[in-house]
Amino acid sequence: MLIAQPPGVRATRDGGQWVFCRGGDTGTNHVLHDFEALAGRLGVHVREMVRQELYSKMQRAQRGELAYGSGREFDVEQMACAQDVLELRLADRPAPEETREDEEDDDFLHIRFFFSEPLVRPGMLCGLMLIWKRPGTIDLEHQTASAQRASLRLNEFSRRDDF
Repeated sequence: MLIAQPPGVRATRDGGQWVFCRGGDTGTNHVLHDFEALAGRLGVHVREMVRQELYSKMQRAQRGELAYGSGREFDVEQMACAQDVLELRLADRPAPEETREDEEDDDFLHIRFFFSEPLVRPGMLCGLMLIWKRPGTIDLEHQTASAQRASLRLNEFSRRDDF
């Protein structure tokens, strides 16, 4: 699906309104389901911090106040493997102790919110998926597959009457 140009223009300049991708016969909100899965892996305190940060960044995106670019200092970047998917970066969080392999720095989770800005829907910020992965090349294949799955969600959702 084509997105507004340049990539991230709504979240970083023009603003927009959030709509959440829904799927299946029941119209399940995918992002809410993803957050519940993540929340089950995090402690109450960390879960609440992630929820507040996501909410804050989503509000800033609505006002077009995020920064686009590659690197930790930026909020939004286009996914190379799925050109209709944008990544909203959240702060790294400590991985749950039961999933840690050792005491190294890679025992953190990168939390990412995938969204899109469909060209056919001016002003729409479409929430697609919330994922988490370990830093660096660890879980990179998982991130790529997740971005591609987010693109499929967008395309499926765009065929619905309520898109």
